[in-house]
Amino acid sequence: MEGLKQWSEIQQLFDDGMFGEDEFDEIWNQTPKNTSDEQLDLEGFLSFNNALDELFVFEEDEEEEKVAEKSVVDKKQKSDEKEKELLMVNGEDLPPGVIFANLANENNLVAKKDLKRWVQLREMLNEGDLLPAEFTNFFDEAPKAEGTTDKLNEDGFTSLYEAIEALFEEVDDEEEATSPEVTVSSYSSKTDFMNLLTRTVATGSDTLPCGLECSDRQIEKMVAAASTLEMEASNLIVQRDGDITLEDLAGEWELIYSSSSTMKFNQGLSGIGGSFPNGKFAGLRQKLTFTKFLSDVEYLERIEVNPGSNSFDVKITGNWELKRSVSLFTGASTIAMRVEPDMVTYGPTKMKADHWKSLGPMNLLDITYLDDDIRIMRGTTATDTLIIFKRTA
Repeated sequence: MEGLKQWSEIQQLFDDGMFGEDEFDEIWNQTPKNTSDEQLDLEGFLSFNNALDELFVFEEDEEEEKVAEKSVVDKKQKSDEKEKELLMVNGEDLPPGVIFANLANENNLVAKKDLKRWVQLREMLNEGDLLPAEFTNFFDEAPKAEGTTDKLNEDGFTSLYEAIEALFEEVDDEEEATSPEVTVSSYSSKTDFMNLLTRTVATGSDTLPCGLECSDRQIEKMVAAASTLEMEASNLIVQRDGDITLEDLAGEWELIYSSSSTMKFNQGLSGIGGSFPNGKFAGLRQKLTFTKFLSDVEYLERIEVNPGSNSFDVKITGNWELKRSVSLFTGASTIAMRVEPDMVTYGPTKMKADHWKSLGPMNLLDITYLDDDIRIMRGTTATDTLIIFKRTA
């Protein structure tokens, strides 16, 4: 019980005067426990959390989102200001040996944290040209200085520098300025599109899957690539002039990419992964079935919890349909997939889905690309919102 009182969410409610110790004790006494030691297992915690939620009604409005965004911005500004106090190293047009010499410490070595002072590396990470997971892999693979496991000598730094350089091809500035379509046309095949997607959603142990932590630059690249792929002959939407059926979509799918701002904010579809202690969104599967009279949809959202034995699934069920629509942006005819969620179930908790605002991003989407194994959908009110599923069965 005392450990639960130290949970940051409980402490915040105590500090704000929104929740009293007597209310805590009342919920605690009503929560089923492990009879051997009066401790909560996963089901007990979910029951306690559900009872706590019932005390409050949180309305998600624009003001709350602005406050959250301001908090993130303030933290980033403080971090940036602290890092600016260090001497930055501009390595433009300099050989790797000179950059190394400017970054190295008194022992003529460079640690991973020292690389934050390298201006060009910071720009590549901030703009999404180099993913954090890629950088970490390059650093881990670079040979380390003798007697260390996490520091580079000049040879190790040069190896890292060359690995990063190999990712990029030089593009003539004049050609790039006069031929803006060059970037888009390089993604003219599905293979190139999937390679870009794989790089974009690459994750490390501390990042969320499905591109939920992509930068704005990466999202722009994905939108441009998708726009080109949507015009390819492989697109069933183009082949059939949007005349697709429930049978074309029925089956099991896995979410591989989402640029939805709502999913980013909620750190998943249901929002449970971002609010559950030590929890993290770990993936989303979708199952579409239909009969002559019914069409059912089931989502299984995986929530990883530390320790792993406490991980669980959030199941969302409902019905789905296809409908003809008209694009708000182009006026062209579109085919949209509409989902109406019914129930949300996790652990012993089961409740109606009609008040789960976080499910909104999946409820109405234009299908813009479909083939045997990939489905691309766009938001009906924001065309830069991409939702991409891969067929698994």
